[in-house]
Amino acid sequence: MTGGGLVFENERIQQDYEALLADSALAHVRMGKVDALLGGIRKSSLCIIGASPGTGKTTLVGQWADELAMDGHPVIFVNLEMPREQLVRKSISRFSGKAIPLSGIGGDGGGCASDLAKAMVWYKENVSRNIAYTDDPITPVDLSVYVSDVMRERERPPIVFVDYAQIMPPASSRMYTDERSIVKDTVAGLRHVANGHGCAVIAISSIRRTDYGKAVIGLDGLAEAQNLEYGADLVAYLSVPGKGVEQAQNLTKAVRPVTFSVVKNRYGELGSANLVFDTRFATFAEA
Repeated sequence: MTGGGLVFENERIQQDYEALLADSALAHVRMGKVDALLGGIRKSSLCIIGASPGTGKTTLVGQWADELAMDGHPVIFVNLEMPREQLVRKSISRFSGKAIPLSGIGGDGGGCASDLAKAMVWYKENVSRNIAYTDDPITPVDLSVYVSDVMRERERPPIVFVDYAQIMPPASSRMYTDERSIVKDTVAGLRHVANGHGCAVIAISSIRRTDYGKAVIGLDGLAEAQNLEYGADLVAYLSVPGKGVEQAQNLTKAVRPVTFSVVKNRYGELGSANLVFDTRFATFAEA
């Protein structure tokens, strides 16, 4: 121990060693190769997933949220872009066993009432008890309070999803001069939530319009890239393969190929996995 309170590592190596032995993933996603790339969902981690329109980024994290809730993990889904009932609509279709497409849910959808009721009951009993959506825009400070409440009730850290980072209200009420400052504060706030509570935060990000249509996107592809990339433990992208006409055709398919690529990972590997996005039933599967 030094006079200023600095501790040399030899005095706490055993503590750190035991912490390393106990370090394990909070949870796993039900996609073998994707989970291997992620290294599981880690505690005190901030993961950013960027994508252009049509790649199904909200659907993918919604599916993860549902499956994690099914596995017994408490989940908080910060739905800043899509209304809660539309996210539940995707879930009902997903768990219908391909009996009810998204287009079949609603007053004029023409879906079978018995299939819909069955899927709704299944969702209520197996998913809904472990997932909470936010109905109003919340700041990272609000989110921290919610996480504390869940930890107090469930005695374990929740897994948090944010859709999406660039439209999350800033934690501070001060005047901002540009969007970069807001995103910088948002990322710092999400980082604080992850570190302060030992939970995992998975946030969707928009990408630069100049990168729409690219099969391969670099770290600078995130909108307000520097602030997001520096604060994240992991950065991944969803993209539709192909170039030009081929990619445009893939984007029109009801069942389309999508690539999940990890381009930054502080605690794991880089690489990609091929997925299939069935837009009719809001479902992803590994190819």
